[in-house]
Amino acid sequence: MISSGTLIYHIEILSPTTTIDAAGQQTTEWAASAKTRANIIQQKGSRAVSAGEIWNSGQIIIVMRYRPGVNFRQRIRRLDTGEVFAITNVATDRKEGSITINATSIDQIDE
Repeated sequence: MISSGTLIYHIEILSPTTTIDAAGQQTTEWAASAKTRANIIQQKGSRAVSAGEIWNSGQIIIVMRYRPGVNFRQRIRRLDTGEVFAITNVATDRKEGSITINATSIDQIDE
């Protein structure tokens, strides 16, 4: 069972909605489908130096209470920083009542 004292971050789960605009182009918009509390663990050991700048991998692990329907098509937004992450893996543990999510910063995906 997850201790509620470890769930110190507020996050939103964002779900995609694809629409077609007047020009016939598909656009994807991300809308909040749920707000919850979670523990966020920054992945360590994945630093690199590029053009004299140090950057981190943008990989995080999110642990939260079990919630049905969370999947890799969704995104996570940290409400304290506004940072958005793409979900790369979801592991559920119904016995423990938890979900462990691996995610990558959207900025890292776009590079």
